[in-house]
Amino acid sequence: MDQQLLLFDLPPLPKGRPDVFAVVRPDAAMAEHLARFTEQHCWRHGLKATGRPAEILHITLRTFGCYAEMNSRELARIKQWCKTAALLSPSFDVGFDRVLPFSNGPLALVAGGGNAELHHLRWILMGAPERKPRFVPHLSLAYPSAGFLEEEIDPVSWSVNELLLIHSLVGKTEHRVLARWPLDAVA
Repeated sequence: MDQQLLLFDLPPLPKGRPDVFAVVRPDAAMAEHLARFTEQHCWRHGLKATGRPAEILHITLRTFGCYAEMNSRELARIKQWCKTAALLSPSFDVGFDRVLPFSNGPLALVAGGGNAELHHLRWILMGAPERKPRFVPHLSLAYPSAGFLEEEIDPVSWSVNELLLIHSLVGKTEHRVLARWPLDAVA
């Protein structure tokens, strides 16, 4: 199959509240480390917040629309899209060196720079280069009730070896994995 054609031939997506995402996740050990870090950070700064469960920590690379409005053909094409993106992307390390209040309020890990491979995987998932890089890789840790300031932290990083397609059960803090693909499976 012609991968170029596939990458630029995704049909229009359902318009409801987006709850289907292409994501990368930290491995289980790093997710637990980040959960402990979140508890300690919130306690140290007097923030009233419950950290996100370790098993749903993720970096969203692309939203694909509303699961309830997708038919099986649309979902199959999205899965093929993600599979191709995973095949075209090698495994890589991702790292973060700051905690800050992100645009919609969560306490989030962000990086001062770098993460070129993560940006590349997102570029593939988006199907075309962006004119202005508006993507700020972040991982939401908690939703505190009070404000907080940006803070540099000891860098944290992990190896990204797979891409996942998830259905987020909005309001239930639960993710269902619809599919997963190893990165660079043809190498």
